Formats: sequence, C-alpha cells, structure tokens
Amino acid sequence: MVITLIAGSYYLVDLGYTIGNAFLRPHKSARYHAHEFWGANQQPTTPQEFFNYRHSSLRMVIERCFGVLKARFPILTAMHSFSIFRQRLIVIACYALHNFIRMYNRADEMFHVWEGSFVRNSDAGIAGAARVGSGGTEEAFNAQAQRAMSEYRDAITATMWADYTANT
Repeated sequence: MVITLIAGSYYLVDLGYTIGNAFLRPHKSARYHAHEFWGANQQPTTPQEFFNYRHSSLRMVIERCFGVLKARFPILTAMHSFSIFRQRLIVIACYALHNFIRMYNRADEMFHVWEGSFVRNSDAGIAGAARVGSGGTEEAFNAQAQRAMSEYRDAITATMWADYTANT
C-alpha cells in the first residue's frame, strides 16, 4: 500500500509506529496520555510533555469523531463485502451526510453522547510499522525521513512551548 499525502500533512500516530515522513508521533521520554495531566500541579513541565499533551488531545478528538461516525452510520464498521472503490464512495457519502447534519443541527445528540466518553489512547498492543530491509537505499531513505520528521516535530514542539510559556 502506498501512502500519498498532500505536502505539509501527516498522520498522528502513537509510539508503536516508526517516525517517518508521513508519521508524526509523540516524544518517547515524556508523559503522553491527556489524563496524566489532569488535576492540581499536573500541567506539562517540559516542551516534550506539552507537545505530547496536545498530540494526545488531538488524537482523542479524532477518535471521538470516528466514534460518532461509526455510531451514526453502522455500515462503516462492516464493509468487507464491498469493493474498495465502493467502500470509498460509501465513506465519502457518510461524511457528506454527517457534515450536512452538523451544519443544520448544532445541538447534535451524537456529539453530546460522545463528548462525555473518555477515549484512552493506548500505545500497548499496537503493531508498529517496522522497517524491513537489508541496509540498502530504502533504509537510508527511511533514516533520512525519520531525521527530517523528528526535526519537524522538534520545531513544532519549540514553537508550541514558546507560545505556551509566553501566555502563562
């Protein structure tokens, strides 16, 4: 499967994935899960913790949106008998209907139900995208892509931290 992205876009992934040109994952050595920051004196204390907190929070929003879509359109959970082309059309139609409902019904009951649910991100038990190769050009490219995305993540982290500390 080939992953094609628009320039400047990427997937938010957990630590089970290898960092690369399409995968933006959290920092390894810092707290990650949003619930670890709840309560008194639990605010992020390092740039890496702050990035991880925001990363976790955004993943929870995305997971909640997928939960709402799957609850609203159960066909999204079991489309194995359809061709890939037809599955794509079904997903697009569900998103279009969902957006129409959201546009004209701001008090959407589904979102109220899912807003109260806590979706815990879990890095355990998820198979990562392991690198396979024999040390050739592909691995060299992967190492270069990993360094580039790591530097990009560090730049985002620094910018977010500077903004956070300037406003607290």
